[in-house]
Amino acid sequence: MSSFSEQMVTMFKFDDRHHWLRDADLTYCAARQLLLCEDVFFRSPVGYLLHQAVEKYLKTLRKVLSPDIPERQGSHNLCALHSDVKNQKKLLDVPEVKNAISDLNTFQHWRYQDRPSNQTRKAMDDGLASADLVVARVRTEIPIEIRFQGLYRILQLSGIHGELLLNALLVNNFQRAHWKSDLLGISEHLDGIIKTI
Repeated sequence: MSSFSEQMVTMFKFDDRHHWLRDADLTYCAARQLLLCEDVFFRSPVGYLLHQAVEKYLKTLRKVLSPDIPERQGSHNLCALHSDVKNQKKLLDVPEVKNAISDLNTFQHWRYQDRPSNQTRKAMDDGLASADLVVARVRTEIPIEIRFQGLYRILQLSGIHGELLLNALLVNNFQRAHWKSDLLGISEHLDGIIKTI
């Protein structure tokens, strides 16, 4: 039997869109896992990771819609990345998504300790709600054959990571219904976990 890392390498030999989505899914889960600790010391990394996850999701969708745009265009500015995709995907061109992205865009300052940022619990909770909304909306716009190569495919690998990922993803997620519908059917064992969280 091959190791987990060998399974990951073999699984993701498709194209850049799959790599971007897989990385976005794992970054998002990592941020949510740190949030479950509720430790004040994790706020700065969580804010940064939420911003980075949304950035990666937007870049994944942009690669789908406009593959010739370089990944670095728009840099870390979520508003600029949102502009690149919103005109082609009407579900993203609505005030609630625009506001959520604008709120999350301030989290880019959390990556630098010398930049002023509001790292209160309320800012973190609001940022999480915004990230949950944007992630669910953007993932919905990514074609199923690409979404399948992200978290859905990772959860098919053998190992204990499945329960950890699902717990990080579903606990206190404002968009739990999106994830449940997207991930049900992988296995009876994981379906049981999904239904109980």
